[in-house]
Formats: sequence, C-alpha cells, structure tokens
Amino acid sequence: MRLSNRPSLALHDVGPLTPAASPNAALDHAELQDRLLRAGRVALSECDLLQLVIAGAHPPDEAQHLARVLLDTFSTAPRALAARPDTLRAVTGLSLAAIACLKATEGLAILSAKATLPESFHPQLAHYENVIAYCRTLAGHRDVEELHALYLNLCAADIYVE
Repeated sequence: MRLSNRPSLALHDVGPLTPAASPNAALDHAELQDRLLRAGRVALSECDLLQLVIAGAHPPDEAQHLARVLLDTFSTAPRALAARPDTLRAVTGLSLAAIACLKATEGLAILSAKATLPESFHPQLAHYENVIAYCRTLAGHRDVEELHALYLNLCAADIYVE
C-alpha cells in the first residue's frame, strides 16, 4: 500500500489514553512510546519527551532520571536542547551519545521551523510580532547571544533571512 493510499486515522480511531496513577507517577518507556504514537506530543510532558530522546543512548530508567536532572538544571526542555555541548557534558551521567541525541533533536527542530518559511518572500514576517517569534525560535533559548541579519527590501516587500 502506498503512503498516499493509506487510510488516515480519525479521532475515534485512537483509543483512550490511560492516565498515570498520579501526576508524579512515571510511565514506563513502552507506555511513553505508545502514548506519543497514538496521541502525539501534546500527550506527553517535557520530561517525558526528553526521556524518549535520551532513551536512545541510555536505559529507560536512567533516561528518566537524566530527563529530570536536565529539567532541574535548565528549567525547560528547549533550554536543555539549546545548551552548549560543553554545558551538557557537566551533567553527571549524561553520555556523549545522549548529548548527540539532544543536539540532533535541536537541529531537527530548527530545520522544521525554517522549513515553514518560503525561500525568498516571507509573508509570515510581514508583521513585527512574526519576526520576533521567528527569532525566538532560532535563538530564544541560547545562553550565548547570536546575530541574525534580516535584509528588508521595502520596495519589493521581500524579506530575506540569513
């Protein structure tokens, strides 16, 4: 069956989510994967998503602990992803493979944000608020400032982002 001929899932096709016993009770790795695949990223907390990313390099129990440590250290998942590799190396128990997983996830998130913008004309950036949101996506969680140049052609109403 080709991908385009595949029937799409409707909301009624997705089974009910079974909540954890308490907000602090952790789901095991298989339950996290199942919940992510059935209901999407909104069904998981930041800690759960970090755990799934780190689980590629650490056993599930260790990944769960490291995800909590990352959130305690950086306060949010985006800040943990944006942290410099040398800062991540300071986190006790976090392997180089886990750091690579985190940095790859950050790279994919940035590519995804950039992919929503057309090559030359950016009607999304026609408003000041959209420019600010775009810049926050690229560098909002960095601990080192970055400079991004926006070339405005007001006559042609084109905005080029570099």
